[in-house]
Amino acid sequence: MAEAATLKLHQKKKRQPLSRHLFILALIVWPLAQFLVFWLYVNIDTVVMSFQQLDFNTGKQAFVGFDNFRWVWRQLVSNTDPTLRNSILNSIYLFLSNNFIILPVAIFVAYVLQKKLPG
Repeated sequence: MAEAATLKLHQKKKRQPLSRHLFILALIVWPLAQFLVFWLYVNIDTVVMSFQQLDFNTGKQAFVGFDNFRWVWRQLVSNTDPTLRNSILNSIYLFLSNNFIILPVAIFVAYVLQKKLPG
């Protein structure tokens, strides 16, 4: 009896046409390609570039290892260049103000505009 029910299920189940599978694949491929190019490639390239030094005269890039990170750390600790310290402090300030002031206000305004008004 169970075999008969299973057989009925298999008979009712129709195979999807190949064109439907190709359509679904086409819808998935484009966003996946955009993700790979504009997010994954860019972030991996940023990490690779952080270990290189660019010669502006020739346009050549040379691998320098952690020298760039050591330079930034020395600039932060020695306090000889206030521009770097100010830029990092400004970035922290913008991060905090955006996440704890602007974002909650934007969410509140969106909620007020979304809810139905009486009348």
